Amino acid sequence: MFDRIAAWAYVALTLSVFLPGLSFAQAAESAPVWHPREFRFRTGERAPGGAPLTEADLEPHNPWLNWRLSARLRSPRGRVLEVPGFYAGNGNGNGAGGVWKVRFAPDEPGLWSLTPTFEYASFPINVEPLGVAGERSVPLQPRVFNVSERSPSAPGFLRSGQLEYVGEHYLKFRDGSFFLKGGTDSPENFFGYAGFDDPFDSGGQPPSISFLHEYPTHRADWNPGDPDWSANGTPNAGRGIIGALNYLSAQGVNSIYFLPNNLGGDGRDTFPFLSPAGGYVNNTHWDVSRMEQWNTTLEHATRKGILVQFVLAEEESGSVNWLSTVFGPERKLFFKNLVAMFGHNPALKFNFCEENSADPGDEFSVAELHAFADYLAMWDAYGHPLTVHTTADTLELYNQVLTTNSSRWLNITSLQLHGDYGEQVEAARRLSFLNGGEPIVVDEDEQGSPSEGLADDNADSRRKEVLYDVYLSGGNLEWYFGLHSLPVGGDVRTEDFRTREEMWTYMRYARQLLSRFPFWEMEPDDGLVSGEKISSLYGGAEVFAKRGSFYIVYYPRALSTGALDLRHVPLGQTLSGAWFNPRAGRTEGPTLSVPTGAFFPVPPPPREPTEDWVFVVRPPV
Repeated sequence: MFDRIAAWAYVALTLSVFLPGLSFAQAAESAPVWHPREFRFRTGERAPGGAPLTEADLEPHNPWLNWRLSARLRSPRGRVLEVPGFYAGNGNGNGAGGVWKVRFAPDEPGLWSLTPTFEYASFPINVEPLGVAGERSVPLQPRVFNVSERSPSAPGFLRSGQLEYVGEHYLKFRDGSFFLKGGTDSPENFFGYAGFDDPFDSGGQPPSISFLHEYPTHRADWNPGDPDWSANGTPNAGRGIIGALNYLSAQGVNSIYFLPNNLGGDGRDTFPFLSPAGGYVNNTHWDVSRMEQWNTTLEHATRKGILVQFVLAEEESGSVNWLSTVFGPERKLFFKNLVAMFGHNPALKFNFCEENSADPGDEFSVAELHAFADYLAMWDAYGHPLTVHTTADTLELYNQVLTTNSSRWLNITSLQLHGDYGEQVEAARRLSFLNGGEPIVVDEDEQGSPSEGLADDNADSRRKEVLYDVYLSGGNLEWYFGLHSLPVGGDVRTEDFRTREEMWTYMRYARQLLSRFPFWEMEPDDGLVSGEKISSLYGGAEVFAKRGSFYIVYYPRALSTGALDLRHVPLGQTLSGAWFNPRAGRTEGPTLSVPTGAFFPVPPPPREPTEDWVFVVRPPV
């Protein structure tokens, strides 16, 4: 009787009849679902005269444009996926060699097969659809690999699986859990890091200040066994940024926002290219070693349970037009390489532009955004969410996109708001009627003016004005830091994430509270509370409810708590109520019996009625 490995070997030998070149070693490898797999293909391709190909070679021998690797993967249940490959130098971080790679995160246990297609053309075939044939095909060996069952003890998102839009107001992991985002929107140049190979600050904001992140205090947050690397002759170069991710994860922060190319924008210190000088040639040659370091960092974010939001342009005209004013090889290569190199991470969000106006002629047009979405989705076998960031306090861009969008690519927002947070989040949820009735996921990714944002001394007011307003209106959050100087740091120059630790604590408490409720089934329902004391600064009560069973009521000041309308709940059904302290993250006072079928006078909090409190109601446990 075959044991498991022998069974795989038998299947592999059988498949080898149809997949010439298959080896038993390839078939016997195994890792759980969602764990990244990397396949290297030594192609034998060389530059003219027999010299090794390099990351800097020009057309018609530019390895980034003139060769195209694609992998057709067949799952154990017979699904077929097309995954793009990318040029990888010698395969070990050196930019000279004939190695291409495919990265993939399988979602089914069992035996998978991979059939590569590798083509050359004298034109930029790599950015063309697969239906466009090359001038020469290069045979490569197929692969077969085993995938084991999901590991409940796997770290971070490797345990949860792909994060997807599923027609609800929240994204959902394949393990069945819903995602409530609580992240950092700053610094937007998180990867403008001195510890990557060949870093360069080409001069941005603030003016006349050359600056690259080092995250020096976070080097102490690096742990033995974490990834690390040498860069620019310096050992242990990765510890600052890896330690920063460790710290954020430990604080419960589960998303980061960054620009993979900010040339022409504010920071001007983050780019994937060999040179930041711009133009067609520079923009179509990427830095192999730096991309390996980026991948190491992003895979670590996955293991720490941190979603990565790629923001693909800034609103400044220099950034919008950096990759040409037409949608050609430069921008197409940018989109495709990001998917090919990093798309295997299960929790990503692609955001086409920061602060994209709805006005004609500003930033990207609706037609351009549709073209971008169609092109990126063509390469993305995982269907990562796509969005575009708004200018402040307006939904007009989304109205335009959704009313002209036949493919319905926009099902998640990236809002910039300066006030009325709860009302505007609720208005964004109502965009669902423009989305064919499908619910919109509402991400609020920037709040407050550049002079404010989230600083080191305003967490108390931001908790009352933003945190609970957004969460209890059915939204998700990332925090924008404003333009503060060091040592506090702001949207471009933050070095120490501990400067915002007070808010990380409050946000962690809020997410822990909501995780005790079926928040994905709840709706904003502020009208259920009446007669409460209205704060002149923070407004009245926020209510998030699943009528008949679950209610979360936030009072920015609990001096007078009014009444909760439970007339819709059958008379005689009893619920339980308790006070939650959002400053301390704990339930305080006794559990109360909450009668139904009438208005329930909410009792005063156990102490400090001038502060904010949360009253929670649910069926008795």
